Amino acid sequence: MKKIFMLFTLLTLTISSFIPSYSHAAGIKMSDAELDSTYEVVDGDELVTNLPSTGESLTLEQLFQKYNLEPATNIPQGTEVIKFDSVEAADKFFTKINKDAENPIIEDSSFSTLALGTTQVRSVSFGFSKINLYADITWNSNKIITSCRAWTTHTGVTFSLGWDQKYAYCTPTSGSRTTMVKGGGTGKWVVFVQGVGTVYSKDINIHYGYTVP
Repeated sequence: MKKIFMLFTLLTLTISSFIPSYSHAAGIKMSDAELDSTYEVVDGDELVTNLPSTGESLTLEQLFQKYNLEPATNIPQGTEVIKFDSVEAADKFFTKINKDAENPIIEDSSFSTLALGTTQVRSVSFGFSKINLYADITWNSNKIITSCRAWTTHTGVTFSLGWDQKYAYCTPTSGSRTTMVKGGGTGKWVVFVQGVGTVYSKDINIHYGYTVP
């Protein structure tokens, strides 16, 4: 009986040693030719060429652990995916997304203004996309805000699985000329690193203030 138990334990350990412990084990693995014939492929290495190195030398497994990457399964044909030949380039990409989400910087502003209203928009970089937070603001002859409607859009390199707006609203105080405009949501990318498919998602929150001139 003892011999049988020892044999079973040894067999279990042997099998376990061949089972990958990382999340990418369950993801899609495809060759460059398969990727090109199945999806709309964006060259990720070229995308991050001008970004600084993260200073780390990661393996594929360490990359998956660092960013808690999810395995990509059942990705529809024709989806836009970002392909990285090197782990270093993928690390630069994910680092940028995280920095943009943690410290969103308003890059530009544009607006159209009428006598008693305006449409404002502010944009922030999010990976290689831009999230645009719009607000339609109206006021009365005393320059008191009477209504404000907010919404978000995205432009640039698209999110493979879409931009999911979680909220967008204004917070004008009653009888005030000033309002805060707030918006946020989740971006999702399908990324292939050395042929292994992953799904990455990240939240970002944006806000700005507006005062009737």
